[in-house]
Amino acid sequence: LVGAALDQSLGAARLEDFRGAASVVVAVNDKTRPVPIRELLPPLLQKLEAAGIAPQAVTLLVAVGLHAPMLPAEFADILPQPILERYAACSHDAKDKDSLLFLGTTTRRTPAWVNARFARADLRIVIGNIEPHQFAGFSGGVKTAVIGLGGAETIQHNHALLTLPASRLGAYDDNPVRQDIEEIGGMIGVHFALNAVLNQERRIVNVLAGDPRLVMQQGVPLSRQ
Repeated sequence: LVGAALDQSLGAARLEDFRGAASVVVAVNDKTRPVPIRELLPPLLQKLEAAGIAPQAVTLLVAVGLHAPMLPAEFADILPQPILERYAACSHDAKDKDSLLFLGTTTRRTPAWVNARFARADLRIVIGNIEPHQFAGFSGGVKTAVIGLGGAETIQHNHALLTLPASRLGAYDDNPVRQDIEEIGGMIGVHFALNAVLNQERRIVNVLAGDPRLVMQQGVPLSRQ
């Protein structure tokens, strides 16, 4: 499923178009999220290498959101050891202003701070799940970058929108929290998303890859189903 999704990516986003990219950052969720990283990540990295992107150009960035940054000794809890031996990995820190880049303010007045390493990369990729979320409607897509790699101020302001009536489980198009996330995702310019759809037993039933908005448009109905 992962290989097929990568071979049939949605929209104009094609990893092959980034051949020879000098810097690629792949955002992966931390140990608190049930993302099947061990299934999603190896085929993605193989695809990047086949596209002429050297492993030395790739950084795996753990998207912790407001959780404590993961220590290097903990990376093996979520990343296969052979990958850690071949690729650089580091953790985001939402409270380290020196590591953040300010991109502007959204229409809902959220200040958009994001991990500078991710924002400045030649190729920006997110990995995650599309599943119902209690107030953002659904997880997945650019959320891994916007919240997982966001600054503390950004996350707090965005999450304050949960008090609005439309910020509810299973709502996407009219959900203020989710649409604020989508707006920041557009400001970041996330190139590519690789997302799994899981059932309630945390088993993969679908995988989508490509343009983050198209991944969400197709993934949300699959998650509902």
